[in-house]
Amino acid sequence: MWRLVDTGLAERIADLDGFVAYLVFSGGAGELVSVSVFRDEATATVSDELALQFVRGELADFDIKRTDMIGGGSIMVSPCHRDTA
Repeated sequence: MWRLVDTGLAERIADLDGFVAYLVFSGGAGELVSVSVFRDEATATVSDELALQFVRGELADFDIKRTDMIGGGSIMVSPCHRDTA
C-alpha cells in the first residue's frame, strides 16, 4: 500500500497548483498517516477529493478498516527550542 500511495496519490497531489508538501508516516500496526500542505484552502479541498477518489479506486483491494479525514483548516505551530545548556 505504501508504494501505491507514494507513486499514485502523492504524484497527483504534487501536480496541484499551490502544493507545498506531502508526507506519509507509518503509524505502526498497518496504519498510514498522511499530511499534505498547500498555500491555499481551495487547493487543499481539491486534494481531499483526489485522496477520496484514490482510496475508493486504487486501494479497493485492501482491507481498509478506517479512514479519517481532518481538513479544511489551518494548523498553527509555534517554534520551540530546547535549551541544551
